[in-house]
Amino acid sequence: MAGWALGLAFVGCLGVSLVLSVVLAIIVLVESQRDAQDRGRGMAIGALVVDGLWLVGLAISIAAGLAASPSPTTGRGDPVEVRTDGDLPRETPSKLRVGDCLNDENLTRLAAGDGSVQAGLVTVVPCERLHEFETFQTVRIPGADFPGRDEIRRQAFTGCGKAFKPFVGRAYGPSDLDFWVYYPTADSWTTLSDHAITCVIGQPGTKTAGSLRGSRR
Repeated sequence: MAGWALGLAFVGCLGVSLVLSVVLAIIVLVESQRDAQDRGRGMAIGALVVDGLWLVGLAISIAAGLAASPSPTTGRGDPVEVRTDGDLPRETPSKLRVGDCLNDENLTRLAAGDGSVQAGLVTVVPCERLHEFETFQTVRIPGADFPGRDEIRRQAFTGCGKAFKPFVGRAYGPSDLDFWVYYPTADSWTTLSDHAITCVIGQPGTKTAGSLRGSRR
């Protein structure tokens, strides 16, 4: 048994051989304690040493594999933790979807008061990172003809206002959050086929991490 234990130890990488080697070596050591005879005690100890080296090597291999595994990604390319705003994708507001988080320098200027500004490209940010705004509703404008700026603004604030409480879980009045709207101009309606209103939410002057959906703030 001692010979078999040592022999199997050298092919321990086969798994079952390693287990049999350990079992046989332990049996030999137990038997050798019953009398003064050697009964292959030295070979049994050698088998256990070799088995232990196999186990150490296996543990090192597993640890190295885990260390080399790729970092979690955003689904848009590079790992989240190494990307800056300059590396993140830039989109037109009309391409935003509900749940997208973003930064927009132009829109930030409106956080302290009313007004409007010509929209440009926005930076799409993973929601787990600090960001300024989150898309909470899109409203499709019916019809083929541009309805006029005043009518679009009316539809924008009506549609976004109705969607505020279902998204946040709290009415707009007592909430510490605010919302802003992206809406098409006569030019973007024609040249870009931009026929939708995009509603975004955030806390004025503050960046947040995570989604505001169901936050009840």
